[in-house]
Amino acid sequence: LLLRDTNPVSPVYYVADHNNNLVSLENKAIDFAMTKSRSGELLSIILTEINNLEYEFYVINEGKIFNRFSITGNNKINSFSLADTKKDGENYILFANGDQLEAVNLRGGRADNFPYKELNGGIFTGTPMAANFSGDNYPEILVTTVDGRIFAIDGKNGKIVRGFPFSSGAKISGEPFFVNYNNRISFVKLNEENFLYGWSLSLTQGDI
Repeated sequence: LLLRDTNPVSPVYYVADHNNNLVSLENKAIDFAMTKSRSGELLSIILTEINNLEYEFYVINEGKIFNRFSITGNNKINSFSLADTKKDGENYILFANGDQLEAVNLRGGRADNFPYKELNGGIFTGTPMAANFSGDNYPEILVTTVDGRIFAIDGKNGKIVRGFPFSSGAKISGEPFFVNYNNRISFVKLNEENFLYGWSLSLTQGDI
């Protein structure tokens, strides 16, 4: 649980775990997620902002800071997601960072073959999402650009998935999402003209 005190001038952010342990954060909290370690322990992951384009991730376990590491943004970073992209039992932190899609482990080390860099001037935006829709048992990471293109990156080798990117036709508004219908994964998004679009991504059974 992410908490904030009521001081309007200099608010302090806290993380409360299931045992009501409180951990104070030194910076402004931006995004929050929970996961489990390989041994099954609950972990809280918090993205905080130090100052302009300087950020810090906190990894908290049982009311204690397990790890913290800083990153420099190429553009503003507003969110992240978690996925076991290597199928090795460890979640990686995924986030859009300017023209790069980043994947780092909970110690701050970059995943093999990442970051993925967009070489045609595109800027990634929003929250990357992972799902296995190619049938190879490894997740693909979907991320969008400011101009409305949709990329899929292989979570194992960091390469662009065949058939991507494609244009959504307009800038994306809000966060896209996956729909699993009859074990087939579709990608759904709202554009800036308030039209809702969906694309079927998998011909075989997939999982989110």
